Amino acid sequence: MKRFLFLVAFFWTVTLFSYNLVFAQQNNSDPGFNFQLDNSIGGFVYLDPLAGLIGSQFITYESSYNIANYELGPSDIISVNLNSSEPVLLRGLIINPEGKIVTPVLGQVTLNGLTLSEAEEKIKEVALKIFKNLDVNVTLEKPRPTFVFINGDVPYAGKHLVKPFSRLDEAIYPALNQLEIDPVTNQPVLFTSTSDLLNSGPYSFRNIQLIRNQSDTSVFDLYAFFKAGDLYNNPFIKNGDQIIFNKLDANSPKISLSGAVSNSIEIEFNRNDTPELLIKIAGGLKGDASNKELFVYRTLTNTIEKVTVEKSGWKNFELMPNDRIVVPRQGGYNNNSVAHIYGEVRLPGTFPIISGATNVSELIDFANGLTPDALVSAAYLSRAGSIENQIANEFNIESMKRTSDQLQQGFSYLELETRNSRSRVYLDLANEKELQTIKLYNGDQLFIPLDEQTVFIFGQVNTPGFYPYNSSLSISNYIDRAGGFALSADRNRIFILKAGNNTWYKPSETKLESGDKIFIDRTPFDELNSLRTYEIQKEQLKNNRIQLVMTGLTTITGIITTLVAIDVIKR
Repeated sequence: MKRFLFLVAFFWTVTLFSYNLVFAQQNNSDPGFNFQLDNSIGGFVYLDPLAGLIGSQFITYESSYNIANYELGPSDIISVNLNSSEPVLLRGLIINPEGKIVTPVLGQVTLNGLTLSEAEEKIKEVALKIFKNLDVNVTLEKPRPTFVFINGDVPYAGKHLVKPFSRLDEAIYPALNQLEIDPVTNQPVLFTSTSDLLNSGPYSFRNIQLIRNQSDTSVFDLYAFFKAGDLYNNPFIKNGDQIIFNKLDANSPKISLSGAVSNSIEIEFNRNDTPELLIKIAGGLKGDASNKELFVYRTLTNTIEKVTVEKSGWKNFELMPNDRIVVPRQGGYNNNSVAHIYGEVRLPGTFPIISGATNVSELIDFANGLTPDALVSAAYLSRAGSIENQIANEFNIESMKRTSDQLQQGFSYLELETRNSRSRVYLDLANEKELQTIKLYNGDQLFIPLDEQTVFIFGQVNTPGFYPYNSSLSISNYIDRAGGFALSADRNRIFILKAGNNTWYKPSETKLESGDKIFIDRTPFDELNSLRTYEIQKEQLKNNRIQLVMTGLTTITGIITTLVAIDVIKR
């Protein structure tokens, strides 16, 4: 018996070796199939060359898989290990379109639709006619590609080929996004993140139907997978599965979650929704969220019902379409709020505050007060821009156009002014009452600059720049120190810009202080040209008038001379 098996294996090995030599010569390449008889392994090895060619395409998998329920079918590649007194390894067997494997030892064996354990029993049944004391082990070397049918209101509906062991998100990706084709391999380029699906449009990603075996229908929620990491809602796809999903419209049921959660959401309703699942999708609760209860607001006929749900019920509370869920904060305020203080304080940094209650004076106390070098006149508070501290009557140019007689240039100016100043609150650090009045909100920033004891001079002076502050010097003294007026300076337009708020004053209206700026304006080029043109025109007009007077005098003189001559003649 052993001699017979040896002869069979030897015959097939020599035949396949000859086949590969011919194949290599015809293709002028080495396909990589080397058959060597080596009894050191305690048996014989058979390698199907056709399987090597089909299996040469590189495919990446998510991980190792539990394939106990995997059903074999055409194009699967398996290996069979026959453990007997003379072990035989049949490596790289392809299941042909008839659902069979063809081997030199066992002949034809039908495996279509069998699991691996069932295939082992089937092969063992056939092999026991040749072997005794046999143990059979079947390994899936390479699974076959998977065909799925995607239907619904999607751009690329129809039959799609996906890699083996693809999940639901990978299967529907090609139906919404046209895959890029690699020009070298002519194969689709693998996508890097299927989460792009959520940006593909208003599709029903929370109610995707998966129909298996033409009768078994399940509904899956990709939001629960992407946002909450629920793998159950992103199952593995099987060959022949049908996937159905459509676009959302204005009447599609929704559900929302807001309040003390990381991200407020309003998404499509799913019949399996619970407060616990929605909190996971929203990224969890904030640190100041109530851990006792939440509120569900439900629209009934002509009324709104408020339902209080204790924490013990968050996992199983049955939500309804268009419910609105609000998670309250502990104590009704945000105890996770902070404010920042920078610059000339003894302990700059980030400090906890009670949003809307802590004031500027308290924040400065947290920072151990001001340093002696603080420029108190230039301090300002920058609002973070959160919803809770936005300006109530925010500037809206369109609404102002309706009732105003402003010119378009006036609206543009108003918009510029609002944009430049909407987030700043200017402070007088010397006014303790004012500091106690101004409340802080989460993310606010207080800036207290350094007093450098300088004055900045710029504009139409010959040497603009910073100059040491001296309270005894006048504006003219500073201009002289800056090299005097430049050629185009307008000496009637000198201004002081106050530190911090940059408010413009005439020198007679304010006192120059450290940190202030002195600006010397210039005669505008267009006005200067107009002035020169006017002066030239005025001189021309003067000359014309003189010429006109001279002409008139000449005419009068001629008339008088003529009259005198006539009078002389008459005499």
